Amino acid sequence: MCGEYISNETVPFLQKHGLFPDDFKPETISRFQLTSVNGKSAEINLDLGGFGVSRYNFDHCLYKKAIEAGVNVVHETVEEIDVNDARVIICAHGKRSKLDVTLNRDFISKRSPYVGVKYHIKIDHPRGLIALHNFKDGYCGISNVEDGKTNLCYLTHRKNLKQHGNIRRMEEEVLFRNPFLKNIFEKAEFSFR
Repeated sequence: MCGEYISNETVPFLQKHGLFPDDFKPETISRFQLTSVNGKSAEINLDLGGFGVSRYNFDHCLYKKAIEAGVNVVHETVEEIDVNDARVIICAHGKRSKLDVTLNRDFISKRSPYVGVKYHIKIDHPRGLIALHNFKDGYCGISNVEDGKTNLCYLTHRKNLKQHGNIRRMEEEVLFRNPFLKNIFEKAEFSFR
């Protein structure tokens, strides 16, 4: 899953194992748009395509399926793992947790140069379209998910945030230079910000 978009190449696997999120009526995605800072745009059909579903709903669906299958889910904070206690351990704790420190994972000592920001918005985004809007040192993806929501998420170099002091100012000074992004941010109703 990337930006709440899932490629159709996963559909046979998900259906075979009863994991396809039919209940959410995921948004079918069949076209791709790419825009540049100077306002140019190109659009193509996606041969394989995909679907859009919010991470929250899909993760909850997978959680319920795991419970049905007898998986022991631990909700409390886990600070260490004895790998001899289970055949399979799936950690869904996010990156850079205390558990990562305990496990002495390589990436924990390296600071990421990127910042990711995600919103759910209400906007008249064309059905079936996933778009990538470029800006200086980053890009923003937008696609529809279930329940009339649209996912908007972007990745930027942290120097953009450092230079502008906060996310909102950075968006206005960096992302808005792409006229497509400026239009989206100015017209969208943000569900959470």
